[in-house]
This record gives sequence, C-alpha cells and structure tokens, in this order.
Amino acid sequence: MNPYLPQYRSKFTRNIQLVKYRVIYHIWHRLTKKYLISQKPSLMNILDIGCGPGNFLHCQLNWYNGSNITGLDISEELLNYAKSYYSTCKFIRGSAEVLPFRRESFDIVSALQVIEHLYNPSAFLEEVYRILKPRGLFLLATPNPNGIAARLLKSKWTGFREDHIALRNPSDWHSAIECCGFSIIKEGTTLLNGLPVLRVSPLSLPLQIFQALFGFFPWQRGESYMVIARKIIC
Repeated sequence: MNPYLPQYRSKFTRNIQLVKYRVIYHIWHRLTKKYLISQKPSLMNILDIGCGPGNFLHCQLNWYNGSNITGLDISEELLNYAKSYYSTCKFIRGSAEVLPFRRESFDIVSALQVIEHLYNPSAFLEEVYRILKPRGLFLLATPNPNGIAARLLKSKWTGFREDHIALRNPSDWHSAIECCGFSIIKEGTTLLNGLPVLRVSPLSLPLQIFQALFGFFPWQRGESYMVIARKIIC
C-alpha cells in the first residue's frame, strides 16, 4: 500500500486532519494573496504538482473558489483517492520532470515536498518556468538537510530517506531557482518541527499555529526550505 495514502478511522478524524492542513498551509494563502498579480483570482488556472491524496488541493478549493485547479501525481492510487473527494478538480498522472502542459498555462504552480524525490530537479524547475504565465507564482517546499534537526539527529532525521534523492541546502536551491529565470520574492525555513519532541501533541499544535501565523523565517536552520518565486520575462 502507498505510504502516502491516508488511513482515517472515521469521517470525523479525516475532517479534523483537514482542518489541521488548512492551518499548516495558511501561510501559502496569505503570501499568494499578497503577491498575486491578477484582477480576477477566482478565474485562475492552478496546478499542484505531487498532489498526493489532495491535502493541498482541499485548501486551494477553499481559497480559490471558481478557479480551474489541476492535481498531478505519479501515483494512480493517490490520484484515485483524491478524485473520490475532489471531483471538481482535474487530475493527471504524469512525471514532474516532463510536465504535460502547454507553455504559459498556469497562474500558480505549487510543489510542496516534491522536488527532493526527483532525479533531475533542474529539468523540473525549467518545466515549471515553461508552464507558468508571465509573472505567475511558484510555491516550493522541501526538507532542509542543513537544519538543526538534521544535524542533531543525523541518520535518524526523517528527511534522510531512500526516496529523498535530491536533498540540497537552501542556498543551493536559491541558486537553482534563480538560474531558471525566477525572481525569488520571499524565502526562508520553518522552525524546529523536525525534532521528535515537537512533533507530538500538545507541543506540536502551538508550533503549527505559530508557523501558520508567521510563516517561514530568514534563517537556514529550520526543518523545511520554503520559497515563493515569480516568473520574470526578460
């Protein structure tokens, strides 16, 4: 069974978890609302790459009611799960390194905890640039091997996994993103939620709320690197 496939005991449990995701991902809503250059945000084309079971799609459907939202994933099992809950979205099975879309198709492209799974991250970034509309937004999050948790826990850090084949430091990602033609608007890392003691309730909830309110921070020692960038046409 796919490890990313949710196993909820009840509908109530699932609803509670979705509320949690809306808290965690609130920062992305706030930033896109701040930096988006669109007079009609309800009529946008949005792509979530590596959509999995649809946790971020759930949030986007609430934020951008009326927009055309597409989820892409390599796993047919995860796509089928997402389809069963988010029938108004369009779903496509495909590789993130060769995106099956025309040039300048999307206003927003998101890829949260995806790029570290790819053999060719540069090809992925070039593809995202290609399919974004001029001045469109790119949202990226990826585990940070330069963070405090990674340094303290070493091989026991949850970010060190066999399928995380493209872990890089924030400065490396910064350079790679800019080399593809993006202008980075805001970047940073999260807090210390990689430490086991901070991933368990009740300590985890205040940390998640704090990050939802204040987002990521201008340091390189947090758990995940997060960036919002804009496609610039020279």
